This record gives sequence, C-alpha cells and structure tokens, in this order.
Amino acid sequence: NCQQDCVACFIGLALYWNQMEWLTQILSALIVLIIGRFLVRKFRSSVKYKNLLDRFPGPKPLPLIGSVGDYMVPREQLPAVFEERFKKYGPAFRVWNLTCMEADLFISKPEFLEVVLTSTKHIKKSFT
Repeated sequence: NCQQDCVACFIGLALYWNQMEWLTQILSALIVLIIGRFLVRKFRSSVKYKNLLDRFPGPKPLPLIGSVGDYMVPREQLPAVFEERFKKYGPAFRVWNLTCMEADLFISKPEFLEVVLTSTKHIKKSFT
C-alpha cells in the first residue's frame, strides 16, 4: 500500500514536471519570438536609416571608427575643417559616427534645414 502511494506520488510528480517543462518551453519560445521580432524591426529601421543617409555625400567611413577621425583636430581648427567639407561635398553632407551605426547630417543652407525640421516623414518628433 505504501509502495503504491509512492508510485502514484512519483507518477503525479512526473506529470507535473512534464507540464512545467511544456510550459517552460512555450514561454521560452514566446520570449524568443518577441525578441526576434524586436531585432528584425530594429535591423530593418537601421537599414532604412542607413540607406537614406547614404544618399548624402560625405567622407568615406572607415570600419569601426566611421569618418569621425577627420574631426579629431583642435577646437580652433574645426571651423576650417567644416568649411573645407562644405566646399568639397556641398551644402549638406553626412558623417558616420563610431561603428557606422549613426550619422550626423551637417547642413549649411537655411532652406535645406527648414525642410528637415518641418518634415515628419523620416523624423519622429514629440509634440508638447
């Protein structure tokens, strides 16, 4: 009788363990799907962002450091560096930052700046 109770207890524990394992697998799969979806969205938006900014001229980025190495000059020399870049690339150019995942867009014409600041097509803005 005691042996039957132990066997029944063991079977019950095994069934409970299988249910918990099943639940753990389902939750793990859901977490992987949610994280995967987030990463795919992030990757798609970063590719779109990169393609849009690559339309602007600018210095060719180097792997890992981007094109910021050209701007590692004393502060007094920065206006001359930017003036030279505007002469070379025109009234708007981009500079890729470290790891080439983000870029800065430099604009010298007020008309171009107005288009960028008033557009809501490619820039998310908060409203207060």
